[in-house]
Amino acid sequence: MELDNRKEKILKSLIDEYIETADPVSSAGLISKYPLNISSATVRNEMLELEKMGYLEKPYSSSGRVPSKLGYRYYVDKLILDEKLSTEDLKLIRKNLGKKVINLEELTKITTATISEITHYTSIAITSKDIKEIITAVEFIRIGLDTIMVLIITDKGLVKETIIKFDKELSDNILTDLRKLFAKRIIGKPLEIIPKSIEKYIKEEVEIGIEIITKIIEEINKVILQNMIYIEGATESFRLPELSDDEVKHEYIDILSNIDEIDKYLEDQEGRITVKIAGEDTNDLKNFSIITARPSLEGKNIGKITVIAPKRMDYKKVVLTMKELLRRIEEEGGDIY
Repeated sequence: MELDNRKEKILKSLIDEYIETADPVSSAGLISKYPLNISSATVRNEMLELEKMGYLEKPYSSSGRVPSKLGYRYYVDKLILDEKLSTEDLKLIRKNLGKKVINLEELTKITTATISEITHYTSIAITSKDIKEIITAVEFIRIGLDTIMVLIITDKGLVKETIIKFDKELSDNILTDLRKLFAKRIIGKPLEIIPKSIEKYIKEEVEIGIEIITKIIEEINKVILQNMIYIEGATESFRLPELSDDEVKHEYIDILSNIDEIDKYLEDQEGRITVKIAGEDTNDLKNFSIITARPSLEGKNIGKITVIAPKRMDYKKVVLTMKELLRRIEEEGGDIY
């Protein structure tokens, strides 16, 4: 339902005030702080109408009002579209993303840290594997008679490592043969070459032992194919007043303990930036909202960046920060990465 200009102005002012103070908002509080240019009685009547329409609610009978999930949805979809990020925040983004990075991992870390620094919320990045990187070195390091560490290094400085334990001892001759085989087969190739069928790696080298090479490929694939996850600002969120409530705190801890399941809250979401308000759907988080951006480089999706915070989060600041970071990554990606 579309609201008239006066109701929109009151709703926006009330949500801005509640986000800032975490206290229910009264009509007197709005009149004293925001240039509404209408009488206190009119503000009270409009707030009552907004409550009847479902955009506001009262935590208890004698309190001021707070936004409902419907009010937050209207705020996100209608009332912050023309807002701009502050000059200070823009300078921080330019500073942090103004230097060239050598790989997707570094770019992701900088982006995640920047969002958390600006918003003071928990920022999570889940990146897709970067198959553009070229393998420059493969090393097999013995750490036991039956255990080796495999290191894969790319041209952009990415290092993937895995420790593999076998059912039998590996001789020095086998390690030497493994180094020669992998040097011949994958050095100079992109990372995507490793998940290919293992037959091409072993058909000419079966004297090493098919079971040995098979296990190595399987273990390497686990670290190559897995998405990288970065978390920033997790401890800072415990300072938010909402997390003084045990139920909210436990929900937050559960989120942090199951980051790899974050996609289950985003199954029906599409678009470059999406916002899910806490409690909008029965399968959603009860007390936390999620805002997710999906950056791309050269037309290829490189993962997702998510901010998780209580329903009272500063949606405007988070969305504007994500928009600017997406613009920097997508429009100036060639200069950054």
